Amino acid sequence: SVTVSVYLWDAVKQEKVTDPAIFESLSAELIVHDSLTNTDERYAMEKDKNAFSYDYPVNGAAELAFSAEISSSSAGSSSTFTTTNNHSVASSIETVKPITFEQGRQSKDYNLDTFFLKDGKKPVSYQIVSSESNDEMMIKDHQLVTKADGNHEMTVTIQAKFSESDISQADVTVIKYPIWRYYWLPELVMLIVLTLFIIWIVKKRKSVCFHGRLEGYFLDTASGDEFPVQFWTEDHFHKRRKTTLHHLFDQVGVTEHLPESRHIYFLIRENDQLTFMHKTTCHVQLKAEAVASNRAVSIKNNDRLYITFEDGITEVELRVRKILT
Repeated sequence: SVTVSVYLWDAVKQEKVTDPAIFESLSAELIVHDSLTNTDERYAMEKDKNAFSYDYPVNGAAELAFSAEISSSSAGSSSTFTTTNNHSVASSIETVKPITFEQGRQSKDYNLDTFFLKDGKKPVSYQIVSSESNDEMMIKDHQLVTKADGNHEMTVTIQAKFSESDISQADVTVIKYPIWRYYWLPELVMLIVLTLFIIWIVKKRKSVCFHGRLEGYFLDTASGDEFPVQFWTEDHFHKRRKTTLHHLFDQVGVTEHLPESRHIYFLIRENDQLTFMHKTTCHVQLKAEAVASNRAVSIKNNDRLYITFEDGITEVELRVRKILT
């Protein structure tokens, strides 16, 4: 605390006034001006025979100017005396860990309360006390507001005030990256990925047509119905990479009940290579060799494929003609 005392001075005798009778009709108020907050406070001073005094508590950082106003109840007048002795208190500021933000192509606001929070308590106010770039950063409603222009690094010192005696301070750095890092680079990466994807799709879909003819001969049927020789060309495959025998039968109107044909597949590989595979219990034979379920085999020009269906009666012979290799 600071004890402020006010005396009366006899300008003629050049000495303090010590007559208690003079002080009986006088009263005094202490006026305290805080230059940091630009506020004034008034306090009634205590009378002590031939002087007035007041113990003013000082907590934390402050720069104070004291003055006194003395009034006389008998004379009905008052006078103000301003002291020439200002009182400064050493700043009690806690320096906290520096803060760094990375900023891209847009202006951005940073909530300072998130970084200066102390024991769950938010600062009352913030102030930039030093800055390299005052025109690029400002504080508004507890937010550090930055511009997006430029490509450089800025540092400011910010004080967070919790109370007159509790102030935290930190260096805050904002790193502004060039616009191409946030605009051109992501778009360039996306363009490269898209280009590679398109190339992959084109290569994947290249040569999906079946350039040839598949012939089907029904050797026997469980229903007893007879079917003429069936032919399937490129149009029947509809440029599919994978086609079922059921789909091919349906294309030419084969009505024999063969549900397992849904699980007999023809796959078109690169260079018009036709591959056969089935997931059934049918007996399948290619070049006098049995083709087991889930096994993929290549069918070449003039190859003959024999399929005995699960009913044990219906049998079809498939022949491949004119495959371009």
